[in-house]
Amino acid sequence: QSAPSRVILVTCSAHSKGQIHKEDLNMTAKYDPVAAYNQSKLANVLFARELGRRMLNTGVSVIAVDPGFSDTDLTRNMAMMKSVTRFLVYPLFWPVMKRAMTGAQVILHAALDPALDGSAGDYYVDMKKTNPSELAQDYELALWMWKVSQKWTKVAEHASALAAT
Repeated sequence: QSAPSRVILVTCSAHSKGQIHKEDLNMTAKYDPVAAYNQSKLANVLFARELGRRMLNTGVSVIAVDPGFSDTDLTRNMAMMKSVTRFLVYPLFWPVMKRAMTGAQVILHAALDPALDGSAGDYYVDMKKTNPSELAQDYELALWMWKVSQKWTKVAEHASALAAT
């Protein structure tokens, strides 16, 4: 019914530093914002892999994209960026950051390029298909994350309503 269509997941290279903390997925015992961010980006890639597998031959393409280090408002709520430190840090990173528009092009490429029809959880950096981290290619971990997501979102309870749409 929804084909042809695309699901685009925005992630980043931080996924390669991520670990899935199965015993404490929300990191309630010891929260680390950087580790949580990295884990969330890894979870995005794992979700793309599993959804892509499930959407094979349905006309629904699934693509994970890394827009690169772009000059956006992403860091606006970081403590460091709310202090005088930002005036020291920002100039160091500015020369290597992409303009926001350039980062957005990667997402638009994933959404619009006909050559990407049939993508099944593929990972793109700078508009080039590449392999994500080894952990992000773990299909058993992707399936585990899928099942946890189903449980947390209570999708089974809403299956009939979803089927009716």
